[in-house]
Amino acid sequence: MKKKIALVTGSSRGIGKAIAGELIQENFIVYITGRNRNDLELTAEELGSNVRMIQGDFTDDAIIQTSIQSIIIAEKSLDLVVANLGSGTSTSGHDVEIQEYKRVFDVNFFSSVSLAHASAKVMQNSGGNIIFIASIAGCEASGLL
Repeated sequence: MKKKIALVTGSSRGIGKAIAGELIQENFIVYITGRNRNDLELTAEELGSNVRMIQGDFTDDAIIQTSIQSIIIAEKSLDLVVANLGSGTSTSGHDVEIQEYKRVFDVNFFSSVSLAHASAKVMQNSGGNIIFIASIAGCEASGLL
């Protein structure tokens, strides 16, 4: 039986790493991502032989496109994408510049939209799934004002 293929972004540590570990237990081949090569290598070593690494910044549309295509070339399919993208850093207060709002939306929202858009194109006929991981900050204010 062919193993299923998963891409878990932001998975060299934290929540993404834990998700990748669980998927490996479920017999997936898991592509982990992160910006830091050393973190990726340590996580890959810890999680075992069903891990593949992609180093890059998944807030960059070109990295997303290239990575999805590389997975399809290597594996011929993509069954699951876990969009674990974002940053909890921001400026708070009543005088936040509009550029800060735009930066936060780009990192926390549009990166996941871009990942979903690129993934859906290659999974549209395979029945694949996309899961979004989000912060509580999407539902309630966290330290503003």
